[in-house]
Amino acid sequence: MHTLARVGRSTGDAHYIRWAMELAETAVERFSYSPQSDRTRRLVWKMSIDLSRPLVDAQDQHDPLDGLVTCLELQHAASGLGEPAGPDLARQIADLAVMAESQPLATADPLGIGGLLTAAHTLVHLTLAGVPGYGGLVNALLDEALPGLEYQSRDRDALPMPADYRLVFRELGLSLGLRAVKRTRELAARHSATLDWVSSLAPRLERLMNYVPLIDRIEDFWLELANRSSQAWKEHEDINAVMLATSLAPEGYLAL
Repeated sequence: MHTLARVGRSTGDAHYIRWAMELAETAVERFSYSPQSDRTRRLVWKMSIDLSRPLVDAQDQHDPLDGLVTCLELQHAASGLGEPAGPDLARQIADLAVMAESQPLATADPLGIGGLLTAAHTLVHLTLAGVPGYGGLVNALLDEALPGLEYQSRDRDALPMPADYRLVFRELGLSLGLRAVKRTRELAARHSATLDWVSSLAPRLERLMNYVPLIDRIEDFWLELANRSSQAWKEHEDINAVMLATSLAPEGYLAL
């Protein structure tokens, strides 16, 4: 959906954004349900191919947050074209916001930490573009990413382990998230004099910048040919290669 939105905005062709919005509408409707014991809607982690039944009915920790940020991005992309591009996602955004509020955000998983940081970056972009109401969530995302980064930076973490004992794409998700921190800091610096809410980001971003050296630790390790010859790399080579390329050249992914 993010890719379709980027293509639509780059080309000015509303078809891509409409496809993304239709996909988002279907995903939220068919992947969400209300348990009998709880009126709060939840997301199913995996559905059958025809979307008729859940295959894994557990909800991943950050799925509602990912859905919320994606739908906000699509709604904003559609408004930028000056014409109706697809279905209105206001109801889906409201449902996902409620789901996200009920989920704890802090995690020690490197991919999850990176997801929090990239979500914060996207929300800063959207807020600066005029999407209201998410400045507080940005602060929460940055705050909740910090304990996981502290854990990952300790000597006992997984990063010093040999290649075959590491999950490549999850580590690269963390390095991508830290690249998002650098870009978020640049955005905040450009707008801090004109927007009061941006000033609350500065101390949070400065704390997170202490962990930016992890980018080189992760990328340099997986740029070594010997480590890319490991079983850990080969088992998920497609996603590993895409994640390494995205971390090294993040502009296309992190831009809106």
